[in-house]
Amino acid sequence: MRFFASDTMRVFERGLLIACWFGVVIRPSYATSDPLDCRSITSARIGDGVRYESHVANDDYGISLDLPEGLSGWGAVETAPFHGFTVFLPTGRGPKSCLVFEVNRRVGDDGQPADPSSSGGAYRSVRVGRLKCRLYERSGIVDGISTINRLLEFTWRDRGHTFQGEVWLVSNAADLPDADRVWRQFVDSLRLR
Repeated sequence: MRFFASDTMRVFERGLLIACWFGVVIRPSYATSDPLDCRSITSARIGDGVRYESHVANDDYGISLDLPEGLSGWGAVETAPFHGFTVFLPTGRGPKSCLVFEVNRRVGDDGQPADPSSSGGAYRSVRVGRLKCRLYERSGIVDGISTINRLLEFTWRDRGHTFQGEVWLVSNAADLPDADRVWRQFVDSLRLR
């Protein structure tokens, strides 16, 4: 298997829920795990690390996106390289919901898309801008709460390097309509150089 260093690697060892690809890093089966909560996906906390608001652009990865109005993303400490951030969504009827954006440079592979059969589970193909994507969804019970996970995973080449990005959504079922609106705004704003 090919892996990259990431704070969420422990999550990938348990499996994923939604994937979008334009060349995917091979991982354990995404579609066979139970859904995860925000604590399982991110170590970010509100008020800790770099705060991102409004428009976020990173020239190293050639990527830009917009955070929905009124929401902030929380990344690593200022001295750490940029690898993304977590947005904690307002919840009215259940436990914390979050959106996690991560980006990494892949090394040690040929940058080619993974075989679709390697991810496991049923998916549907979607497009985000110029990226061809696979979309997996998973729902189930976490700590007695109906929970939905999504993961949008995409890979692109820029200036001779291969990059991989991910957008997770974790939501309790009661807050899904609002969380889904934020997810769509965020994903629709994603732009590559």
